[in-house]
Amino acid sequence: MSLKVLYVEDNTQHQKHSLELFQKFFKKIDIASNGKEGLDLYLKYYETNNTYYDIVISDMEMPLMNGIDMTKAIYEENKEQIIVIISAYNNPNYLINFINVGIYYFILKPYNINDIVDVFNKIKTKLDKNKNLQISADLFYSSSKMSVTYKNQHIPLTKKEHLLLDLLTKNIDNIISYEIIYYTLWGAETSKGNPKILNPMISKLKKKLKKDNIIQNIYGIGYKISSYNA
Repeated sequence: MSLKVLYVEDNTQHQKHSLELFQKFFKKIDIASNGKEGLDLYLKYYETNNTYYDIVISDMEMPLMNGIDMTKAIYEENKEQIIVIISAYNNPNYLINFINVGIYYFILKPYNINDIVDVFNKIKTKLDKNKNLQISADLFYSSSKMSVTYKNQHIPLTKKEHLLLDLLTKNIDNIISYEIIYYTLWGAETSKGNPKILNPMISKLKKKLKKDNIIQNIYGIGYKISSYNA
């Protein structure tokens, strides 16, 4: 799979063994040795590449920052990130704690190759479904990677531009009210959201997308993106 993966594991023996196995599935794997290092690498990767890792694979028990705390921090940055937790525990009550955070993919120790193949195939299917939503003839958006391409060229967007585009593309053909947009971009501090801030942001986003009519203003209600028909 031509996916970019971050693997976080503090045990050097497990790290070496797992890396040899994971490299059979993925071409590019970056390695971190604890949760803090993993989070720093995750943020640095986005800063450098303006896109996120396709998958984060992490052990649970680690020094400085454990897997659950690292996951929470990553989800604050990118709620769509796919994360796989490696755990020696298969107690349902234990796993529910992860599910409540938003983690749905697990690899249990000791590894079973069939389980690994099953998890990675499920992830690939999910990524394929989210991959390259066609907004127009030459404009594509990937929700899982929060990445935009125009004529195969990557378009760098700010974090709030990504959040706005993600909201609109997930609701193709539906009008998204100003209130929902304000809450998505500014959370509880919706007072920061007003037309004087939002309208210039959308105008700038349209210019980046090379399509002035791609985001439609429904006067007095909100904004929408219409589905593309070839």
